Amino acid sequence: MLTQILEKPGRVAYTRLSDEATSRAVETKYCLRPLLVATNHIRLLKEDDIMRSIFDKGHLPQGLDGNQSFTMVQLSKGFDYDSSCFTVVGHLETIASKIRDANSGN
Repeated sequence: MLTQILEKPGRVAYTRLSDEATSRAVETKYCLRPLLVATNHIRLLKEDDIMRSIFDKGHLPQGLDGNQSFTMVQLSKGFDYDSSCFTVVGHLETIASKIRDANSGN
């Protein structure tokens, strides 16, 4: 089982700067949830540096290890151009090992 980082819709705040200008800010929140993946549909694994940056800024749920890594998983939906991506908690090699183990029946 993997742990997915899920972006939840945030609150939108508007600030009136003048009669003509308004500033818009979106408060993004993240949560963790367990995830089962059909490993035969995995197309690509790569380190997710963007999520690491978000983590370093303190925007992810508390309780994650300070040295935590994140891996982006890309799934194929059958066509070269049709895929979906999500991020899971864990170092690339750890996630790849879990997938290899699942495929070998361990």
